[in-house]
Formats: sequence, C-alpha cells, structure tokens
Amino acid sequence: HFRVRDVLAMIMVESSNGAVETLFKHVVKKNGIKLEESQKWFLELMSKKAESLGGVGMIFSTIDGADASENSAGAMGSAEAMLKIAGASLDSPLWQFGAIHKVISKEGLIYPLKPTNNLESEIPGLLGAKTGLTDLAGGNLIVVFEHPMGHPIGIVVLGSSEKGRFEDVKKIYAWIKSKNSL
Repeated sequence: HFRVRDVLAMIMVESSNGAVETLFKHVVKKNGIKLEESQKWFLELMSKKAESLGGVGMIFSTIDGADASENSAGAMGSAEAMLKIAGASLDSPLWQFGAIHKVISKEGLIYPLKPTNNLESEIPGLLGAKTGLTDLAGGNLIVVFEHPMGHPIGIVVLGSSEKGRFEDVKKIYAWIKSKNSL
C-alpha cells in the first residue's frame, strides 16, 4: 500500500504504467464513477486539464499514453503544447517527484525507483523532466531547467530513440548555454 504521492513519484520517475493504472483506479473509485464509464471519464478529465494548462490540441486515447494499437498512438500533442503545460505547472509538486529515489509502503517495504531520466546530474538547474517511449512515438523527453537562475527554459524532443532523446537534449542544452554565455 502506497500513498498517492508515492504512486505519483513512480509515474514521474519510472514512467510506471502500473502506477498510472493504480492511480486511475483510485481516482475512479474515489469519484464513484461506474467501471464502464471510467476510461472515457478519465480521458476527458485529462483533456480538460491539459487544455486548462495551455495544452490545446492534446489528444489522449489511453490513460497511460501507451500506444492504443499497432497503428494508433495513445497520446498526441505538439512540443508547443507540452511546453505550455510544463510552464503552467512548474509550481506543482509533480516536478519535484523526479528527485525521489525510493518510496516506502505503509507496511515499511522499501521500493527503490529506477529513473528513466539519466540527465539529473548533467543539467545544472534542472527543475524537472519527463520521459516517454512507445513503438509509434519513439523516445520523447521534456526537460525544464533554469539558465540563468530564475529563467526557466524547456526543451522537448519528440520522435527520437530511447537513448537518443538524452543525447538530443544534451546537444540542445549545450547550444542554449553557448548562446547565453556570449
């Protein structure tokens, strides 16, 4: 048994689809939504939240973002929409969950988290990051960092590879640093 905060950490750090499913079931039960209506209700909730944060045009067809089928993505959106959502949510504790490296169950079991983001030590001023990886979308990554301090900058990489997304962000980050140091 984990607290909601711990489940959110699993989602942000590990991109755990199982944790997404757990959170989904918790929210559905808490709101008294019928099982047959639950996925549609939750996807509408996701769409409304994304839109309220500036993510106009985001499309969700699965609750965890996994591909809906061999030919249909589970979520789609532009880099611009993702940056708007990130910018509008920077004050959210969600971005801080990336720094959590273990969670402890109510029973006292320690569950070490396996981060999908390996840039934590390579980007000074990192405020947060979120990875995504599906067969159709490839490797995706959004990072938000401060450079200089007090000036948040976001980078979005879409359609890369599992490892290439990190290399792509590092190249863009180096370019940004070189332009800001002149």
